Amino acid sequence: MAKKNILLIGNTDMGGVSSVSDTMLYSKLLNKEFNFFTLSTSNNLIYKETDKTGVKITQILRRLKLLIKIIGSVIKIKPHLIHYHTVGDYSFLSDLINLVVIKAMGFKVIFHYHNDPTSEFSKFPSQNKKNWKSLLFQFGINKCNIFIVLGEKYKSFIYNNFKIDGNIVRSLYNTVPGDLSKYIPQKNKHIYKTLKILYLGRLSKLKGIFDFLEIASIANNNNLNITFLIAGDYDTLRDKNCVMDLINRFRLKNYRLLGEVQDKKKLLLLEDVDILIFPSIYEGLPVSILEASYFEVPTIAYNHGMIEEIIINDKTGFVIEKRNIEEMYKALIYLYKNRNKISEFGMNAKKHLQNTYSKHLFESTLLDYYKNITN
Repeated sequence: MAKKNILLIGNTDMGGVSSVSDTMLYSKLLNKEFNFFTLSTSNNLIYKETDKTGVKITQILRRLKLLIKIIGSVIKIKPHLIHYHTVGDYSFLSDLINLVVIKAMGFKVIFHYHNDPTSEFSKFPSQNKKNWKSLLFQFGINKCNIFIVLGEKYKSFIYNNFKIDGNIVRSLYNTVPGDLSKYIPQKNKHIYKTLKILYLGRLSKLKGIFDFLEIASIANNNNLNITFLIAGDYDTLRDKNCVMDLINRFRLKNYRLLGEVQDKKKLLLLEDVDILIFPSIYEGLPVSILEASYFEVPTIAYNHGMIEEIIINDKTGFVIEKRNIEEMYKALIYLYKNRNKISEFGMNAKKHLQNTYSKHLFESTLLDYYKNITN
């Protein structure tokens, strides 16, 4: 029997969506029955924010160009199914327009929502208090063949707060991308050396880079034997300028800017670091924490989205209330003074990952979704 074609649409160049897409593309289980094609929605641009009108025009033109590209791709490939990844928020409206066009062309669609609906739509808890954005969200869900969210918590929220037709909404946990079996985490690496603390993600305010730099500043002022590693790229030139201004203002010496790290470089970095600090307040189910857990690296993170499910507080890391820099720093100091806890938490994190966020579970669940839609 000939394989069926699936077109993956989303930011397949970087970030969590890229990691999830890689898992699909390199899955032996999925590739036995399906051919995968990809179309990236990444703009690969850093906008100059001095002219906001110019930025908006550039974004509109880019999204129009993307829509034309999508139409051309689906006509050429004629996929049996389109798996569309969206991060919601600022890109959701354009993604929704693309979804409506694709459905109007007669194609089947899985819409994969990589955000936290409980945060994005918490202002509108009842059916009678929805704004245009939440109504569009409800409309978009009902247009899909399947609408995937990142956990049962999100699925329950949607069914409790939106009018959804049938069994459209499904939950699917993220997993660690690629084949990591050849990377064996080092043992007892935290005892006799400078601690390496990692920030991994986009360098923006919502992702928490400013809080991370403030924590680095406090550690620097207290002469702690810690190096703070910053891995990621900027969304805008404004973010870059703000980061560099803070580094200069804090007079940081105990840091290294690594830029964007991907593939093997990222895995080698995770193998080398001791603790992941994840101060983001804009997440669905962050793959970075899952990747760190594979390498037995405990995480200190703000409580947001699915963080309380990924991190078992005081067992695999620490969950801190949002924007509480003082408590996040205290958690870091606890691990700094109790190096054995780093190893203990790291091993617990990997066990939790294997039990809850396994690659096999992710792939087999997705395979069932694909078969049900394309048969």
